[in-house]
Amino acid sequence: MILARNSHAAARFQDAFSAREITKFYLALSNMKPKKKQGAIIGDMEKARRSQWKLLKTKQNPAVTRFFSYTNPDKAGFRLYLLKPESGKTHQLRVALKSLSAPILGDELYGGQSSDRVYLHSAKLDFQYGEDLISVQSMPGEGDEFVSQLDLINAVLEEANDLPWPAKVSNKEYKI
Repeated sequence: MILARNSHAAARFQDAFSAREITKFYLALSNMKPKKKQGAIIGDMEKARRSQWKLLKTKQNPAVTRFFSYTNPDKAGFRLYLLKPESGKTHQLRVALKSLSAPILGDELYGGQSSDRVYLHSAKLDFQYGEDLISVQSMPGEGDEFVSQLDLINAVLEEANDLPWPAKVSNKEYKI
């Protein structure tokens, strides 16, 4: 979360988020096997039943989520996801992982198994502020499954900016 201390900074951050100049990284855990292990999920979203959202095949104003997944030999049956949303739609990350047949652990609304918490965590923000490049990282401090994998999480976050992320997607082209 970014909190501005004055109206000038608030306006600058609002513009930066709108222009997608702030890079966001999230962590998620699932205990289900995904349809694919890395790539991008792109599609429009619309409200569905029971407070859910659903992913559509259309791409008029799409939610774009890029991701990599990791396994931990010490935690068989779990997969850690590093998510990089390009857009900021309601429930975007939850819908994206459900579309991979790997809902977030603890996210029962989207088909995840019951757990001690919803295993989705905002882990890192990178942005330019004036002349400074700011990088803020937050390790998960609660949730048994996150805490037991902090070594893997730390390694994943260290390489997050250097990963071969799929190319940026404009509103006119959707080639990944």
